[in-house]
Amino acid sequence: MFCTTLRRRSSFASVIPSLIAPSGLAIKESQLETHDIALPLPDFPKITHDPKPKRTLRLLLLSPNNMSETKLPGTFSRIQHFVSLTGGLDVAIVMSLSASKPFSSARDLLNATQADEMDGIRSYALLQAEFMTRSELSWIPILPLAKLDGLVGIVKTHAQSISRPRPKPSSAVRPLDMLAHCTPDLPLPSLAVDLTSDIFTSLGHVAQAALAHRALSTPESEGLFSSDDVLQSSRSAFGVLTGQVDKDVIESMIEFWVEDWAIE
Repeated sequence: MFCTTLRRRSSFASVIPSLIAPSGLAIKESQLETHDIALPLPDFPKITHDPKPKRTLRLLLLSPNNMSETKLPGTFSRIQHFVSLTGGLDVAIVMSLSASKPFSSARDLLNATQADEMDGIRSYALLQAEFMTRSELSWIPILPLAKLDGLVGIVKTHAQSISRPRPKPSSAVRPLDMLAHCTPDLPLPSLAVDLTSDIFTSLGHVAQAALAHRALSTPESEGLFSSDDVLQSSRSAFGVLTGQVDKDVIESMIEFWVEDWAIE
């Protein structure tokens, strides 16, 4: 639906045919108290057979005329009331960059095109600046409308963007998932990766166990551990791999962590 008051607003009266047309938004005229356009949003995916959509995109149409110094307080009062209807859900502001001057002469209209564009840009910038200073409005979408005949396009695009299901974030990579790369001879065999991730709780534990093994042959490394108990515990944890993984693979893993520790 679109509000019947748009017919009395020179800034947007010309867009009404495209709102009604089947090739446009195909919406009907109605008396809307708080906003200018209400567009049903399709459900993706369909979870019921109810043809009536459960969501509605509500739009408020503004022009540079609404951003004048005298009208600004009333404009923001209307915006705040508009946003409070749904708590900011499925709402957006359409800001026209074209100023309406219905009583200008033909000469003025020809000479004022560039000035009108600047007025529209200033109004858009002012609206953004005002939104950023108001926490309850800072996240409300503002859709800039360069030309009135582009209204249907930006409304459809925005409606599709908020109707489309959001992709699920991919699972975070665990530190242990990097085990395959923790060897001078890339990559580690999958069996070694699986067994190591089952035995050790973290990459730090793997490094400690590797140093414990090396400490047996280089006594000077024992100072890295607080006690013999820690040394033996780490050594035994790494020793579980012996007999299940190729000896060269184990040695390669130990070499990686010993060298990495030395660099740090």
